[in-house]
Amino acid sequence: MLDISMEELRAAVFDMNPNKSLGVDGFPVLFFQKAWQLVKYNLLSLVQAALRDGEINPALNRTLVVLIPKISGPERISQFRSISLCTVPLKIITKLLVDRLRPLLDNLVSRSQSSFVPGRHTTDNIIVVQEAIHTMRTMKRKGGAIAIKVDLEKAYDRIKWSFLQQVLEEIQLPPPWVKLIMHIVSSNTFSLLWNGQQLPFFSSSRGIRQGDPLSPYLFILCLEKLGHLIDEEVRLNRWKSLQITQRGPSLSHVCFADDLVLFGEASFTQLDLMMKVLNDFCEASGEKVSLAKSKLLVSSDISHPIAMALSNHCGIALTEDFGKYLGVTVVSMEFLGIKFVFPKSEVV
Repeated sequence: MLDISMEELRAAVFDMNPNKSLGVDGFPVLFFQKAWQLVKYNLLSLVQAALRDGEINPALNRTLVVLIPKISGPERISQFRSISLCTVPLKIITKLLVDRLRPLLDNLVSRSQSSFVPGRHTTDNIIVVQEAIHTMRTMKRKGGAIAIKVDLEKAYDRIKWSFLQQVLEEIQLPPPWVKLIMHIVSSNTFSLLWNGQQLPFFSSSRGIRQGDPLSPYLFILCLEKLGHLIDEEVRLNRWKSLQITQRGPSLSHVCFADDLVLFGEASFTQLDLMMKVLNDFCEASGEKVSLAKSKLLVSSDISHPIAMALSNHCGIALTEDFGKYLGVTVVSMEFLGIKFVFPKSEVV
């Protein structure tokens, strides 16, 4: 699993977008593609040495950070989003790791997560969430249900490195992979590009950088630990999942990268359990739930006073709908004239 062939290296290089923004080294992907015959042996030696030694030259792990305003006329740092510009050799190394990791994800990541796993699609989650919301809107049985759209604040930036390493070791990645990944994650340095000027480099103490091809995959592996906590509570019959149809699956949570929706019974006990599971995960991983940006939705059979009491209890604002989910307005398939048949196997 550790040997990289010239053919595999070439496929990785030529699969990359040639016009991506430049990193600190100033070389675009296009240079490596056009000068392939000149650089290919040096690149192969670089990659093989990285996999063998579990480390890379520090100069390759320097990152430029560019701030992009989210709104017109921003006044606070929270009104910017950051983009990390990595060097091309680093992105080649991490892309090769991704190419080796992707085929393993279907066995490592549960069906509740539909991002970055081969064979899974955004529409999977959209359909499931739409049907779940439709069920809640037409619910007449006693008890009712709640759905929480969870916002993880600065999700990539908060991951603890010790937690990430634990996850990689638990899924039994080859030790040289773990060593190299942790070296890349923990030894990177950043320089802010401000008004065209590059500021002095600084180090970080946690998080994974956006802009690295490997980061989304590391994140969903970490988030899978939250799924394990939820699944265990479901198994113990403490987490009361949403039953979408009589013979269909029950639903406790769905994820698309860090876009997370939880489903459960509408009770204070259940709400306490859901928040405890979230807090336990956040304490272990370093993540933080933004209560201000999260949303609480209750089924139609829940009275407004009880709904408000549930909202006040957890500190999450009540909403009449989730609006758009993954860019699509949430409406039921029945509303669109589409019938969706669920498999009989349970989704937790």
